[in-house]
Order: sequence, then structure tokens, then C-alpha cells
Amino acid sequence: MAQQAAGMSGFDFSNAMVVITGAGAGIGQGIAQAFHAAGGRVALGDLRKDAVERAAAGLGGERTFAGAVDVRDEKSVQAFFAAAERALGAVTIAVANAGIYPNCPVLDMTVEEWDRVMETNMRGVFLTCQAGGAKHEGWRARRQDHHDLLRRLRLRDRAHQEHPVGIGHAGGHRAGRGSWPHRRPTT
Repeated sequence: MAQQAAGMSGFDFSNAMVVITGAGAGIGQGIAQAFHAAGGRVALGDLRKDAVERAAAGLGGERTFAGAVDVRDEKSVQAFFAAAERALGAVTIAVANAGIYPNCPVLDMTVEEWDRVMETNMRGVFLTCQAGGAKHEGWRARRQDHHDLLRRLRLRDRAHQEHPVGIGHAGGHRAGRGSWPHRRPTT
């Protein structure tokens, strides 16, 4: 089964549930096709319900979920993720693909249009990633481990401030100040 799921791509996502926003057409639809071809369970989301349902039907309907989602709206994103998880299981991968850009130069764009672009392209990514990561098993523990590591590195850096080593030192050698590798004078 895993070999069949890997198909020609060589990737096996048979244990993955992938959520893709902006999956009604274009790049998002292509991403959904690739994950589905590699065996993944795929939840396709798009603002245009008819387009995303057609895209999901094109995948054969198995291991798919299609739903309307407005990535600018927190409740819509949360509802979409909840429905996708009820249909296909826990999310393992979230692809924040939804994005827009108006067909006009920036100088001709209205403030309202600019706000719509930023809400979709920035806020939408934030809300999608937040929804995708919030229920991830161990996510908070891994985040805490990451913060602990950063804290230890900052403490180590403070201890070595009087004797800097690393990037600055190597950069000096690349700039022609000194020899590399370090050589001791011969006597």
C-alpha cells in the first residue's frame, strides 16, 4: 500500500492529513493533487465552494474533504479545520496557500482593496497556521523546548561576550585579516 501511495513521486503521505487553503484552482489545487497522489488524506478549502468541490471531485472523492473557508475570518477557519478533522482525522500538515492580488497597479489600488489583500495574504496565513498547529500533539512542548534552547544560547553568548568567537572571527579571516586555518609560528 505504501509503495502504491508513493507512486511516481517517491513520497509516501499515507499517514498524513493535509489541509490546503486556496485549493479550488491553480497552485493550491496542484498541491492537493500531489499530496493525494502520494497517499495523503486531503482537505481542500477555498472561498469558492463550487470550485473546491469540483477540485475534490477531480481527485476521485476518496480520502478527500472539500469545504468553503474564508481565511480572513477566524471562526470560518476554525470551523473548516474542525469539519476537515471530523471527516479525515487529525491534521498533520497545513498549507496556507490562499492568496489574492488585484489586477491593478499599487498606485491605482484603493485602501479597501489593499486591506482585503493584507487580510487574505497575511492574516489568512496566520489564522491557517494557528488552526493547523493548535491541536498538534506535543506542539506546545516542542515550542517550550525551542524557547529553552534559545534561552540557553543567549546565556552562553553572554558568558562569551568578552571572548567572541564564531562568525565575526571567521569573517575577519575571509576579509584578509589573518591566516586560515590558524597556524602556530614555527621556531
